[in-house]
Amino acid sequence: MRDFIVMTVAAKRRHYTIRRWLPRPGSLIINIGCGTLPLPGREKTWRIFNLEVQKIPVPNLVLYDGSVFPFKDSCFEAGLCLDVLEHVEDDLLMLREIARVLKPKGALVLTTPCTDHDFKEIRIKLGKRAKSWSQAESHWGHVRPGYRVGDLVCLCQKAGLSVTAVEKYGATLAHAVFQLWYLGNLARLFSKKLVLPRLLMEIALRLDHVLWPNRGCAIAVKAVKA
Repeated sequence: MRDFIVMTVAAKRRHYTIRRWLPRPGSLIINIGCGTLPLPGREKTWRIFNLEVQKIPVPNLVLYDGSVFPFKDSCFEAGLCLDVLEHVEDDLLMLREIARVLKPKGALVLTTPCTDHDFKEIRIKLGKRAKSWSQAESHWGHVRPGYRVGDLVCLCQKAGLSVTAVEKYGATLAHAVFQLWYLGNLARLFSKKLVLPRLLMEIALRLDHVLWPNRGCAIAVKAVKA
């Protein structure tokens, strides 16, 4: 339960950044590595296929083997790949598959951790038994810590996707709130209600946006199929 709550709070940080890049209502969407977290608020207006490697309780679920997508070429108007690429061994293959199933001029919105930090990275521990951040990343199944911006842009280009927008997010305050929530046992302070952590994240996001725009520990990319 706690991991789901934590990742819901993290999704708030991500959605705040990508909201203006989202596909228009009525678009046919592929959501790669969908998981069970909420989408950025427009999913009810889309025709969406959720792609996963294991069965989970989401609508329109399509299972695949982790390599080739079970769809024909050029069938989707847009794609979402939100905090997935860092979990994938063959990241170039995944991006090529995304490019293959997108229609010409179809757009991909992608997010992933960023390894060229704009600030000295904050590492928070509360108590002797708190988890480390590297342990948290391993627990989430990351096969790499993330990407440098230039490396991610080159990877997209190799896959046949032209990057049209890049933005960093999750700067100092939002990252601190996220770590406090995950590493410190703060869930017991808030019971099962998300009101307070969401409020703290909203305040941190707005301050980060004003004080440190386009900086942080994560990357959001919009890329278009040629």
